[in-house]
Amino acid sequence: MKDKTLASFSDAHGKLCIALATTAFGMGVDCCELRVIYHWRAPSNLEQYPQETGQAWRDTFPSRAVLEI
Repeated sequence: MKDKTLASFSDAHGKLCIALATTAFGMGVDCCELRVIYHWRAPSNLEQYPQETGQAWRDTFPSRAVLEI
């Protein structure tokens, strides 16, 4: 199901354009060109935030994280 969902948000070259995910869904997703992490609410604990936002900086290109509280 994850592969099908991710494919529906990808362009013709397989690049992911947008994905909306719960924490459980996002744990198995590896997107190398992720540039923005947007949290609608704060994670349930402080240790999760760096884990979740760190996905954006994996390839060392400029990225940002936005947290709405």
